[in-house]
Amino acid sequence: MNYREDIDFLRGIAVSIVVIFHAFPGILPGGFVGVDVFFVISGFLITSVIISTPNFSLLSFYDRRVRRIAPALIPVMIIGLFIAWNVFYFDELKQFAKHVWRSATFSLNYALIAEDGYFDTQSHLKPLLHLWSLSIEEQFYIIWPFLFLLFRRWGTSNMSIGIQLALIILIPSFILNLILTGENHQAAFFSTVARAWQLSVGACLALFTHKAKLKTRPLIAYLGLSMILISAVFYSDSMAYPGHYALLPTIGAALFIFANINKTIARPISEVGKISYPLYLWHWLILSCAFVYFFDRPSNLILMVCIGVSLLISAISHLTIEKLRWHSSKLVSPLLILSFVLVAIVGYTVSKSTVDNRPIFLAQQEALKDLVRTGARDADCAELVAKLTNEKPIVPYCRSSLADATSKVAIVGDSHAHTLFAGLSEQASAEGIGTLLLANSGCPPYLEYDWYNHRVSRSECQDQRQQIFKVLLSDKSIEFIVFSTRGPLYFEGEVKRPFSVENIMSARATAETSEFSDQYLYESISKTMATVSRVENFKNVIFLLENPEMDFEPRNVLRRPYDRFGFSAARSDVQRSFHDLRMGEYNKSITNLLKDSTIKIFDPADFLCDEESCAAYKDNKILYADDDHLSVSGSKLVSKELWQILRNR
Repeated sequence: MNYREDIDFLRGIAVSIVVIFHAFPGILPGGFVGVDVFFVISGFLITSVIISTPNFSLLSFYDRRVRRIAPALIPVMIIGLFIAWNVFYFDELKQFAKHVWRSATFSLNYALIAEDGYFDTQSHLKPLLHLWSLSIEEQFYIIWPFLFLLFRRWGTSNMSIGIQLALIILIPSFILNLILTGENHQAAFFSTVARAWQLSVGACLALFTHKAKLKTRPLIAYLGLSMILISAVFYSDSMAYPGHYALLPTIGAALFIFANINKTIARPISEVGKISYPLYLWHWLILSCAFVYFFDRPSNLILMVCIGVSLLISAISHLTIEKLRWHSSKLVSPLLILSFVLVAIVGYTVSKSTVDNRPIFLAQQEALKDLVRTGARDADCAELVAKLTNEKPIVPYCRSSLADATSKVAIVGDSHAHTLFAGLSEQASAEGIGTLLLANSGCPPYLEYDWYNHRVSRSECQDQRQQIFKVLLSDKSIEFIVFSTRGPLYFEGEVKRPFSVENIMSARATAETSEFSDQYLYESISKTMATVSRVENFKNVIFLLENPEMDFEPRNVLRRPYDRFGFSAARSDVQRSFHDLRMGEYNKSITNLLKDSTIKIFDPADFLCDEESCAAYKDNKILYADDDHLSVSGSKLVSKELWQILRNR
């Protein structure tokens, strides 16, 4: 097809707003819509190539796709693996290696659905996170040519093919996007079936060859560009995206392409558009590694240097290795495919490794053990749940110790309850008492609390909670219960880093607009505590207040390799005043709620904090596995004191 300079300009706009969003989200809080623009461009270009190629061949089509995608992508994965091997901690390395092989097989988007979301804090620790969109595009590229040939049998004109595309893919995909965004917007964000409509919009543009009138083209182009920029400026990560919000940048991109002005609007942006693909690949790898190495948020100067380095490497990539796409040798594609296979094998092998024998980290091995969370499920617990409920075990965190003991302590809650299992089971086992963990992931186990979020739907949360209480009320050997949940999270959300009075109060302000109000939570807690108080075999019930949260990754109290100046070492505590401000209202409300009941209240801060600060590192032990979950060492420290109260000592 003929060269379109306006499309290079649009690529430049798309990649620029993505890069700015990743480096400076405060400037363009909706810069993630650049990916939506790329989807439309990709659908348009790939379909234009198909319909403009005489005697279209699937083999030659995929040969061109390999030559286009692989030369720039393979070095990113290889260099990323080299950096991760030398700098990342073991769990980070395993996750990165997993993302490498999932990227090499173009399935990363589905792997990310089960992880933290695109906008979560942990996204900064995923240098290949951005390749989710490439996975979606490649999946579309695999399927669409087959469908095109099939549609052409049913109707030879581009118009009829476009109508079939709209009826079979575009419209159903958009409807699914709306439904899925309402149920689980993380799944909608990463899912190919919920994003295919955006690629299909671009494909339909190529098939409907009607052109805008010359006089109206500039107006249409600037209208489309305005829609993209408006969404980049006014959208934010608080939206349930994509949903209907994705219409604005998608239609904007479609209008700009339809206008077909095909002339220079801003030459520097068009030049950036020419290197948009390698720039998209390299910028986040470099920025994310800076976030990893300089913990949380590097200085603006470092971020600007990262962008400059990304531009330089992308330009070199464009002028050198990417020229392989035009090489005449027939061996180019087979060798590139072989490289993909080898990289995927290396990534898969590293991701499945269980022992870290890297010399560069041996000196920190003992401390790094605290960063590994204990297993979420075991067979004894699953068997017990199935026996007591006659149901398939669906509780995400299900662990047991001394499952046949005649006396047990049950730990109930969310992922924070899971972290207590290591320490509390050790204390209980020493006295011949069993331990049973029954906890949800991001789902409070309180009666009648109709909760859901991006990781768990309403029905899932309800079913899991019901199963937990079936077990609690059926197992007569349970004599002690500990409730532990991440309290204010369920109505205030996360506090932005770094902690400050302003950021904590900003999180509290979100509670005013949340459907899950604090009062709603307290009423549910009250009903739950009243229910368990009436069960005769429950001798002692304890409600844990929230442990202090950190505004940095606790692993960063250790200096990473090749860091002679300590840039990668964060502080080892947070101010006590921040914890008191964050948890003050919640702690006070829980205390008042349970003051006339037999339920005991336990505050982990009494053992993790002094008057000035709350520690993440103590006696050469890392007390947290991440910014809010206790490590095994932290669990043992808190559980030693908790056990004394649980046993009335």
